[in-house]
Parts: sequence; structure tokens; C-alpha cells
Amino acid sequence: MANSKATKKALFMSMLSLLLCFTMLMGATFAWFTDTVQSTENKIQAGNLDVQLLMHNGTEYVDISESTTPIFGDESSLIAQNNPADTLWEPGKTQIVYLGVRNNGSLALKYNILLDIVSEATGTDKKPLAEALEYAIIDEKEYAANAYSNWNAVKDAATATGDLPVGKGIPTAQNGVLDEIAYDSTKTGETDYFALAIHMKEDAGNEYQDGNVTIDITVFATQKNAEEDSFGPEYDEQAPMGHPVSNSDELKEALANKLDNIVITKDIETNEAYTVGYNVTINGGGNEIKRADGYTETIFTVATGNTLTLENVVIDGGGVSTYGLRSSGVTATGNLVNAETNSHIVLNEGAVLQNNVGAHAVNLGTRIGATLTLNGGEIINNSSDSGAVWGGGHITINSGKISYNSSTGLAGAIRMVSSCNLTMNGGEISHNTATGDGGAIWGYGSSTYNFNGGEMAYNTSAGVGGAIYTGTYSVINISNDFEIHDNSAENTGAIRLTDHTSLTMTGGKIYGNTQGDNESNAFNTWNNNISITGGSISDNFSYVGGLGLTIGAADIDGVISYNLSTNHNTAYLAADFNGFKFTVNEADEHFANFNFKPAAGYTYTEGDETKLVCMNEGYTTYWDATTGTFRLQAK
Repeated sequence: MANSKATKKALFMSMLSLLLCFTMLMGATFAWFTDTVQSTENKIQAGNLDVQLLMHNGTEYVDISESTTPIFGDESSLIAQNNPADTLWEPGKTQIVYLGVRNNGSLALKYNILLDIVSEATGTDKKPLAEALEYAIIDEKEYAANAYSNWNAVKDAATATGDLPVGKGIPTAQNGVLDEIAYDSTKTGETDYFALAIHMKEDAGNEYQDGNVTIDITVFATQKNAEEDSFGPEYDEQAPMGHPVSNSDELKEALANKLDNIVITKDIETNEAYTVGYNVTINGGGNEIKRADGYTETIFTVATGNTLTLENVVIDGGGVSTYGLRSSGVTATGNLVNAETNSHIVLNEGAVLQNNVGAHAVNLGTRIGATLTLNGGEIINNSSDSGAVWGGGHITINSGKISYNSSTGLAGAIRMVSSCNLTMNGGEISHNTATGDGGAIWGYGSSTYNFNGGEMAYNTSAGVGGAIYTGTYSVINISNDFEIHDNSAENTGAIRLTDHTSLTMTGGKIYGNTQGDNESNAFNTWNNNISITGGSISDNFSYVGGLGLTIGAADIDGVISYNLSTNHNTAYLAADFNGFKFTVNEADEHFANFNFKPAAGYTYTEGDETKLVCMNEGYTTYWDATTGTFRLQAK
């Protein structure tokens, strides 16, 4: 009996302990301590690279970076303004100018200075005056009056001396590196000072009388490995300095020697072709390479497997054309840029291909794997019988323009051959015109078009397809914020889809396109597979029989005109469709059998039939529960 009582007592205590534990656990789920820490306003600030060229004017250092007044020269030069007697030269004369390179930005930089020397031979024996001159650089030298007694004293103090060659690329005259400065673009940066001395040789004879020399000074600057990332300051140590060229011979020589990052320092007129046999960037510094009168052939050829990147340079074909009217200038037989197998052409900001009349701006060949990429570049005012861009490669437009080009045949802007891919993420294809089909683009079969962004606008065709005329078995995808608007043609304002082409529209806008007598028209189809599940269409368009039409949650304000055959009298609706207007251009049993079939998963909601507005006079749409379709009936 005692054992029984003890056992009951033990069980009772155990249950009580479990209950207490459970109660504590219940309480624990509501008793955790908490705290929150938030870091806000985290901002990444990009640095800027800004370099100035300074000169001492006798009183102080002044910025001459953008000055059009020469340092040396006649009475208007900077030297003459300080001492008018310094304008004319004779044997034995020495002139010293005190210069500086200032870092006016927020990033550390390294720089080169180029002396570009052009001499006109006007002396008795027609010898260029530059042959009679010699140069010296005195590094880390600020202005000091009467610092040197004669040319020999200058040479002794110089860090580089000697005659520089005439008529070809002048070597770098000075190298320098400015140290890291504070990340504050409002502060004045460091300045690296030096003196440039020019001396006319004492033995210069009469053959140099009346000669003249033009000396241009150019500063090339790039990042120095001073700023750090998570792994140290070395990430930008390979930033290229650039190899300057100032004429056609120098450019040809630089390409032959496979120099990196070529920089054009002057406008170049060319009467020869350039071959690009390696991956290279050509920066024009805002200058142009122009085809000379009498030269009609290709300017650049990108050899197999190589990449030519152009930026801040104009490649000019030398012709003058306005919408196909060849009024003056060179009529070309060659392209501005020609691509060989698996080669690549990249047009960055400031790169312009223009005024090629008679041939293409870019030729990508036929199914050879060549590509064209626009990253801000432009292809403008070119004229041929088949587009400014021709070929079967891959064309990508991220930003930039293909505009104001014209064709006396097909394709105002781009003439695609079979199996060509065009991707448009931004930029514009606009104001192009063709006397044949395809105001902007004429495509051959089995091509793919991905329109993800940008716009195609104001293109015109005297034939079919104000913007695009596709080839058979092609694919068109329209999405995101791409817009196709205000294009016009005699037939089909925006896009003419040829046999077995598919169109998928999940976004974007189609509006303002016209055909014929200003009749609203987006596109015409024949035997095509079309899916419109997003975006908006405000123009009318036609669907002529074919593979199938699916309409979903798109915003369609225009009128869809159906021209259906016996075997194709059904249009398909996505489970979530918006309202639109339609017209059925058939009679008898074809009209009577026409219906809209919703996708699997659709559940009829009363009033959905009012979304489908029948524009045929005297008819309306109703829901047929027996067949699970929307059909037509007399009002």
C-alpha cells in the first residue's frame, strides 16, 4: 500500500514537472530578445578622369587644353603675345616653353605627350624645315627666367634629346605619372611640370629659308593603378595608353604592327584599304577617316576571326546622298567596313559610319558567322541598292542609331540574308526608306528578330512593309518596352509577315503605322502563327487564315480583320484576355463557323463576351456553353 502511494506520488510529481517544462517552453517561444541594424544611403561614386595642358605665359600657368591659339607661330601665338620678336626663326635660335600636365579629376592617371610635327617644304631646295630643328625635354622643370645660357646648357639638362623624324609618327616625347589624389573632384589635382625646347641648327642653310613647321602637342591620359579594390591597386594596371597616328601611312603601319588602342589625332583622307588582322580598338578623338576623291573601294576589312572596335571616329565614304539621290561626291564600289568569316565589328559611342553611296556601310557576308554590335554607334546617310547593312550574321543594337539610309531596291537600312539574327535591346532604326519592300529591314528566310527595347520609327517603303518585310519561316519576338510606330508603306504599314513566320508579342507598343492612303495598319499575315499576350496595339491589322492566332492580356485598340479559310476559322484566347475589336471578312458557312476558343483553364465569367467586339454590322458575340467557345450571332 505504501509502495502504491509512493508510486502515485512519483507519477504526480513527474506530470507536474512535465507541465512546468511545457509551460516554460510555451513562454520561451514569445521571449526571444530581438534587435535590428540597418545601413542606408549606401552610394557608389564613380571617379572621373580629366586632364589639362598648362603653359606659362610669362606671368602664370594657364590652361591651353582647348585653346585654338598656337604656342609657336606668328604674331598671334602665345609666345608672341609675351614677346613679339620671337615669331621668326633663323639658324642657332632656341625657344623654350614651360608646360604642365594637371590632373583635374578624381582618379590617379598616367600620361604620354605626343609631338606631331608637320613640315612644309618651301625653301630653295624644297627641304622641310623640320629637318633643321632639334628638340629637348627637361622633366620636372617649372618656369624660371634665364635658367639656361644657351642650347648646350639646355641639352645638358634635358632628359631626352635628338632630332625627331619627319613625315611619320613622332615617338612619345615625354612620359609621366601623377600620384594618387583625394577622391574629391572639386579639388585641384597635382601638376607635372616640364620644359619643351626647340632649336634650329647652326648649320641650317638657305635651303630651309621660308620653310615652316606645325607642331601639335597632344596629351594621352589613362588610369594609373593607384586606387584600390578588394584585392589591391593592380586591377587597372593594364589600362592602355594609346598609340597615336595622324595620317594614313601611320594608321596602316600601326595596323601592320598590331598596335593596341590606336588613337587618331587628325582627320585622315585615305585612298587605300586597311586590313585588321587582330583585335584592336581605334579611337578617333572626334576626328574622321574619309575616302578620298577617286578612291571607291572598301576602307576597312576585318580579317577572319578578329574584332574591330571603333569609337569617337567618323568613317566617311565621301558621297552625298539624301534618300537615294546621289547628288555628288564619291560613288563607292566597296563598303566602309567589310567582315570576313567569324569577324566582329563593334561601334561604340561616337563611332559613325556615313555617306557611303553605291555600296554598303557594313557587309557581314553570307552565313559566315560575322557580327555587328552597336553600343552607341551610328550608321547614317548611306545609300545602296540593298541596305546600309548587308549580310547573314548576328546584329545586336544595344544603343545608337541606324538612320536616314536609303535603298534604290529592297531594305532601306538592313538587308538580311537567310539565317540572320537581329537583336535590339535599345537604340533606334528610323527615317530609312526603300523604293522596294522593307522600309527599314528586308529579311530572307529562317531569320530571328528579338525586339526587347528601343524603337523602329518613321521608316517608309514604296512597296510592302513600312518597317519590316520578313522572309519565310522567320521568328519575331516583341517584348518589354520596344516600340514600332509611325512607319508607312503602300501596303502594310509596320510588319509584313510572310508564309510560316511566327510572331510572339508579350510587351511593347505598335501604333501610328499606316498604309496606302494613310489607313491605319500594323501588320498583315498569311499562314502565320501569331501570339499576342502582352503590350499594346492601336493600329488595325489583318489575319489571313494560317497556322493560328492567340490573343491574351494585350491592350488592343485597333481592329483585327480576319480573312479565314474553311480549315482555319478558329482564333484562340489565352485564359486571361483583354478586350479588342474584330471584323470577319468571310461569308456563308465560313462566317457562321467563326469562333474564339479560350485556353485550357479558362472559366466563363458573365460579361466576357462584351470584351470581344464584333465590328460586322448587325452582329454580336455570345458565349456558347455547349462548345465552350465565343461565337457570332445576329443582334
